[in-house]
Amino acid sequence: MALLIGWIVSLRTAFVALGWLGAILCAALPGTGVWLLFDIKLLHDPDSNALTWIALVIVGIVLGIGLSWAMIRARTTGQIETQ
Repeated sequence: MALLIGWIVSLRTAFVALGWLGAILCAALPGTGVWLLFDIKLLHDPDSNALTWIALVIVGIVLGIGLSWAMIRARTTGQIETQ
């Protein structure tokens, strides 16, 4: 139950910080990288276990960017968000 609560809080925070468009763009970038690896034949016909790991890494990247987006924005723009 605690893990489910943690997932819900993390997903909510990431989607509030990034918005739907930002979350889709954050997932599209590593997804395009995986597509490139398939296209240049570096990855060959993965089984479902490999695809699961690839999807989990992409979800981890999106959550990592979403949870740290306020710090990234503050460093790049110099502006601090307050609520």
